[in-house]
Order: sequence, then C-alpha cells, then structure tokens
Amino acid sequence: MFMLRAPVGPALEGTPKGFALSDVPTPVPDVRFTDGEGRPRALADFRGKVVLLNVWATWCLPCRTEMPTLDRLQAALGGGGFEVVALSVDRQGSETVKAFYSEIGVRNLAVRVDASGQALSGLAAVGLPTTILIDAEGRELGRLMGPTEWDAKDMVAFLKPIVEREAGGMAVPEKRKVRHDRLFFRTLHPFLVAHPAIGSAGDRHDDHVDRPRLGALARGGRPGPP
Repeated sequence: MFMLRAPVGPALEGTPKGFALSDVPTPVPDVRFTDGEGRPRALADFRGKVVLLNVWATWCLPCRTEMPTLDRLQAALGGGGFEVVALSVDRQGSETVKAFYSEIGVRNLAVRVDASGQALSGLAAVGLPTTILIDAEGRELGRLMGPTEWDAKDMVAFLKPIVEREAGGMAVPEKRKVRHDRLFFRTLHPFLVAHPAIGSAGDRHDDHVDRPRLGALARGGRPGPP
C-alpha cells in the first residue's frame, strides 16, 4: 500500500528534497535491538554521536535499493561524531541481514536487528524505509520517509556541518528558548511501503525540530540568540 501525503510549507534552505523538519527537537525512544552477534544494544549506546537511523527490511525493495548509498555515507562521514544505524526489522534475524549485506557488498554498516518489529511503533514509522536524523543528545531533528541517495552531494553537504557542530559541543540546551516559525511539512514518496507488522499505512504524528538551530548548523554558522 502506498502512503500519499502532500508536502506542506517550504523546506529550509539547503535541506535535501523530502527531508521533513519541524520546530522542536523531540526525544527519541530508546529503541532496543541486537547486533550481528546477538548481543543486546540500544539507541542510547550512541549518545554523543549524530545518528542517521534507517529502519528497513530485506523484503523491502526500496530499502534494498538505497542500502549501498547508506554504506557509502557511513564510509564518508562515519566516525566518532556520526554513525549510520541501519536497523532491520526482518523477523528472520541477523543471518538474513548478513546474507544480504554480503550479496550487495556492504562493508561499512554494522548488523542491527529488531526481529520483534517494536521499533516501528516506538518510532512512529508507518512505512519502510523510514530514516530519522538524531542529534548527539538523542533528539529527533527530522526524518525522511521513502528511499533516497544518501551519498548525494547535497545530502552530504547538509549532514556534514551538523555533525561537525554537534561534535564541537554546540548542542542547544533543553530549556533554551529559540525562535521558530511554526511551519510543519511532510513528505510525499511513491515508493513508501507499509510494514506487515503495522498493517495499512496510517497517519503519523508531526515530529518537531528546532528549525533555526538546524538551519544555522547546515549553513555552517552559529544559531541566533534566543
């Protein structure tokens, strides 16, 4: 089933097409999963890094198509300040993911699996793939629903300054008042697919991101005064 949603409002300058941002950073649930060796892991393990969380499955054709671009993005930006966390919701577990990675030549992404599918509801991911940008404090800055080319020049140019500024300790305190414009917008992508664990694609909630702060980070500058 396709999810159709008309975009609302203009994108921030420099924001890649389809990336949905809003006003206030929203804490992301501490989703739990296992690594390739079956050890328990959680999103909290990545606190202090900017995380690009991609929720996907091997049976999802758009997910399979974009996975090499996520692998290349991790190779380009991955390190102490940034990580692509590709979280599979395959019910068959890590061996299925390992086989797929081997098949397409993924070398830079670690195996992470939530076979229970609970991450879908926790993250309000109504379809696959869903990709969420999370700051170093564990808060959602925005999301993109559907596949894209994650190693494209405009995407790397958008993400790199954010990673650099977050790594430099420029995260905005929770209680700081910021200027914002109240414009929310959503995405439209014809390839978004519903996951069987959640049935038909429904409406997701609007997530909130500090737009002035993110815009300043993306442009390589400092956020404005409160």
